[in-house]
Amino acid sequence: MGVCPTAFEAADKEAIKDKLDKLNGYIRLQSIIGLLDFFVKIFEKNSIFLLTWNAFNRLE
Repeated sequence: MGVCPTAFEAADKEAIKDKLDKLNGYIRLQSIIGLLDFFVKIFEKNSIFLLTWNAFNRLE
């Protein structure tokens, strides 16, 4: 509007900034959860592979 923002505009900008901060935190949290899930899946596959490999070696 003018050079000096009204109280409504300032509150609106603050609300938008707060929502963006929450969204960024949520996105960061989802990224961390995704990485942990990825490593757990790799670990599970490797442990199953190692268990079957050990069992196969014992048969010989």
